[in-house]
Amino acid sequence: MTRYKTVNCSILFTELPLPQRPAAAAAAGFDAVEFWWPFPVSVPGDAGVDAFIAAVQDAGVQLTGLNFRLR
Repeated sequence: MTRYKTVNCSILFTELPLPQRPAAAAAAGFDAVEFWWPFPVSVPGDAGVDAFIAAVQDAGVQLTGLNFRLR
């Protein structure tokens, strides 16, 4: 089982825009991130989803948790 050093980027690094938080987490020594629902709407557009995925991938961290918005 892989163990990650994970941080919730919805409550840490809040001084940064959301797309910059995965890189900040990586710079702080974390190798994984989790987020509460990172979008302002229940059904985000493709561009928003793609930007979120790119931010996580570009930071080189693993996404280990993502809460969903119900409405």
